[in-house]
Amino acid sequence: MTGEQYRDAIEKLGLNLTSAAEVLGVTRKTSNRWAAGATPVPWSTATLLELMANKKLELEIVLPASRQLWRLQAKRTTRQA
Repeated sequence: MTGEQYRDAIEKLGLNLTSAAEVLGVTRKTSNRWAAGATPVPWSTATLLELMANKKLELEIVLPASRQLWRLQAKRTTRQA
């Protein structure tokens, strides 16, 4: 998978480089390197992205409870400001 193919696949999934890194369990730096073509995308990651992009697997992001609480707190803070 080339950098362009990586960018196309994550775009098809509605992800940006940062959210793709989070979903794939890698650092943002790694996601950026894959997108730039500086580092090859591992076969397993490329296969997973292709399956999801072609709708053979659905992407469901489940956040840990602590992160969900953080997001709820951020929303409340935004409303009060």
